[in-house]
Formats: sequence, structure tokens, C-alpha cells
Amino acid sequence: MSVLEYKFLKINNTNKFKVYLITFISNFILFYSPIIFLFYKNFGIDIFKIGIIFSVTSISNIIFEIPFGLFADKKSPKLSVCIGSVMITLSLVGLFFSTSFFQFLICAIFMAVGDAGMSGANSVLLMNLLEREEEVFEISSISSGISNILGGLIIGFIYNINIRLPFLISMVLSILNLFLYLSISEKHINTEKEKVQIENVNFKTAFFIFKKQVFIFLILLLSYISIPQVAIYFPEYLDFFKINSKYIGIMYMIANIISMLGTKFHQIYLKKYNPMVKLKYCFLFLMISTFVMWISKNFFVSMFFYAIYRFITGYFYLLFSMYINSKTDLHYKSTILSIKNVIVQIAFILSDPLVTFIIKEFGISRSYFFAFISITVIFLIVLFYKTGDPKETLFEKKPA
Repeated sequence: MSVLEYKFLKINNTNKFKVYLITFISNFILFYSPIIFLFYKNFGIDIFKIGIIFSVTSISNIIFEIPFGLFADKKSPKLSVCIGSVMITLSLVGLFFSTSFFQFLICAIFMAVGDAGMSGANSVLLMNLLEREEEVFEISSISSGISNILGGLIIGFIYNINIRLPFLISMVLSILNLFLYLSISEKHINTEKEKVQIENVNFKTAFFIFKKQVFIFLILLLSYISIPQVAIYFPEYLDFFKINSKYIGIMYMIANIISMLGTKFHQIYLKKYNPMVKLKYCFLFLMISTFVMWISKNFFVSMFFYAIYRFITGYFYLLFSMYINSKTDLHYKSTILSIKNVIVQIAFILSDPLVTFIIKEFGISRSYFFAFISITVIFLIVLFYKTGDPKETLFEKKPA
């Protein structure tokens, strides 16, 4: 190995560690999420008002997401991330001191605006540190799993010490993350063509990008309406098998470890394959898993197929980001990732009341039937969909 190759390898490893650190902190900042419901109730906020806070958060995020994506592409992803980071820090400061519904509502809006400033732009900024852009999504997925495990293990303990302490910890981490983002250099605009492309970034650009990728966004919407709910309402599924609630934390930890293994498996063995080819097979395995979870009355059989579900979702979600990123010009990446995040938010707004209604009226097993039917429909759509090019399907390139 030459001196130049050694230096490049050392720089690459340092940058990779930095991406791991930043994405871990970004995810861990929200480690208080499992207790936020209890935190609000501690101040006499009833479930209806808590629902309003959550709804306003989602709506605010949708409103500001694409404008921030356009701002990041047109002006600076680094500036967008820094604004978002400051807004999140202010929200955490507010949560630390707030006591009333309206104060919590303002904090939620600040958090949503901050999240809009960060999402999309942070991935683009971190891409500057890595040789392979798609690695950002893989690293973020692994970091998310680690932060979920660690956060789940300590949040109850910290909350019991002082109900405001989790927000103080998140506040400090948010400030640290801001300085880490400030240390990243942006790519410079070198040509007149690039300057013209950046000047033309506007809402028409966003609409054009959406129109161009409308099929994948439709699949994204349909997927997020049903697939994440399998994990979200997993405690209810355990209750169906009469599993003691004290084991839920351990099972969540195991589930997150399985998801990380899925991400790592993809990183080592599957990264060279077409993202959309992989996505097709993901739908097939998810379809089988939800079918078995719907019909099975055996706990161990159900858990085996839930493990398969978590292994697949360890890289399923990042495939959308990887595919969309691969089809997007460098100067529009923040915008298209922001559009993706809006689609995800809309999917959750649609799915939450629908799935909770199914569970309430028909039981948890029927929600898995709903997931199975939804995934089957999506699988059939992507299986037979063809692009305008007769030599190429959406998922596989045929020889000329």
C-alpha cells in the first residue's frame, strides 16, 4: 500500500466514524420519545390535547419540509441543517421549562420546523464525507438501531431520576451535533452550468421531480401506510399471546438488533445489486411474514416470522432513499429527499387512525391481515409495472 493510499484510507475511516457519530447523536436526541406521552400527562394534558400536539407536529413538518429542501439545494444544505439544529435545540429548551398545553404546542412546532430543516439536507451534507453516497443511508440505519437500543435501556431510569432530565441530555447532544455539522465542508460550485442549475431550483422543480418519480412515491406511500405499523403495534401483538409486559423492552432490543443485522447484511452482501430488484424481493418476504403472523396461533412460529420481518425492514426502508438518490441530480437531492419525507408523513397521518380502528374493532390479528393484503397489492403492482422503455422494467434491465 502506497503512502497516498494509506492516507486516503485513514481519511475515509475518520470520515466514516464522523458520520456514525453524527447520525447516532441525531437519532439519540429523540431518545425521550417513549416517555413524551407520560411527560405531557404529568402536567395534566389530556389525550385529546396530546393528539392535537402530535397532529400539529405532523402538519407543521409537511408545510416546512419541501421549502427547506429547496432552500438547501439553492443556498446551502449546511445552513439548512444548522437552522434546523438550532430550532430543535430551542424546542428542547422549551420542553425543559414548559408546563402548559400552549407552551408544549409551540415547542412541537419548533421541533417540526427543525426536523424539516435537518431532514434531506443532513444526508446530502454527510455525503460529502463518504466515497459512496448510498452509505449514508446504511450508516444512518445502523446508528438508529443502536440509539434505539441504548435509549430504550436508559430512558426509564433517567425519567425516574427527574422527568425533565431527558430533555436536558437531548439539549446538550443537539448543541454538540450542531458543532459537528459546522465542521463539515460543503462542495463548491465550479461551473456556470452548475450555477444555472442551482438558480433554477424552485417549487416548479419540486413538482417536476415528483412527477418524474411519481410511481416510486406512490409505492412509498402505500408501503408506509401498512408496513411500519407491524412494528409500531407489536406490544399489542405480544398481549395477544399473553406475554408479560416486563419482557417487551427485551424483545424490542432483540428486534432492533435483528434490524441492524439486516442493515449490515445488506451493506456487506447486497449493496452491489439494483435497489429496486431488492425492493421487489423485500415485498415478497414481508408478504409471507405478515401472512404467517395473521394466521399463526403459535407464539414461536409468529416470532420467527416477525424476526424475518425485522431483518428485511433493516434495509427495506433505506432502499427507497438509495433508489431516489441514485435517480436524482446532485443539485436537487435535498428537495427530493424532502418530498420523500412528506410522503412518509402523509402515510402515517392516513395509517394511524385506520390501523387503530382495525385493532379496536377487529383485533390485532386483523391488522396483520390488513398488512398482508396491502403488501400483496403493492407486490403485484411492482411485479408487473413497466416503464416506457421496452428493454427495461422498473426492477430489472433486460439485455438489448
